[in-house]
Amino acid sequence: MFINPGHALHFQLPFGDGDLPKYPRPYLVVNVKPEYLYLLNVSSIKKKIWKLEKPSNKQIDNHYHYPPFPYPSFVKMDFVYRIPNKEYLKQYLMDNGSCLHKFALDEIVHALLEFQEKQLHIISEQQLFQLNTVH
Repeated sequence: MFINPGHALHFQLPFGDGDLPKYPRPYLVVNVKPEYLYLLNVSSIKKKIWKLEKPSNKQIDNHYHYPPFPYPSFVKMDFVYRIPNKEYLKQYLMDNGSCLHKFALDEIVHALLEFQEKQLHIISEQQLFQLNTVH
């Protein structure tokens, strides 16, 4: 199985400001190249509905968030993560590798292309190993 746009990975990456999360987080794969995956941080809307007012945040259509996200969620478009495209990342796939519905993914990709204030956050393979246990 290959990792494709619409898949979700559940692991640890540093936040855009460099801080480290205390637990694994979900990330949506928005683009795939032979050598790299491009990801967006995903967060549950629960107790954070006010964050949807920020132009950098895009709600995942409520009709299509599951699978792979079990709760209504949004993506954070201000930081796009680029990580190495490696076979072992399949172990971090959420919901048995189910993809986000194409309609919801297309909406996110379109919004991401239009959002001008994003930054590319490059994660090396060494950083992936340091932050995540690879089995």
